[in-house]
Amino acid sequence: MKKLIEDQETWDKSLRDFAAQKLTSLANDWLADNDQTDRNLEKEPITEDEFGKRLILTEFSVSPGGRFTAWYEDDDMFWGHVVIVEATLKKGPISADIQG
Repeated sequence: MKKLIEDQETWDKSLRDFAAQKLTSLANDWLADNDQTDRNLEKEPITEDEFGKRLILTEFSVSPGGRFTAWYEDDDMFWGHVVIVEATLKKGPISADIQG
């Protein structure tokens, strides 16, 4: 945990960038498939930069051995699902997905 706190800005950027790289295309698929215009009024594709900025960190857990998970609100890019990024201190981000 100390390592994460010391480098929190670097880790935050790394996790957001990884999630954006892995999930922006999926977010744009959801946007294109959205037939409920009141849910999401966007029509322009979401960029990776925008995706990362829209995530709101809501929970963070650290496990023994250097593994940790960040949970983010999705700003309705996935209609209210949660974006989860898993990482390790040694490897950095290893997976990003949506849940809920």
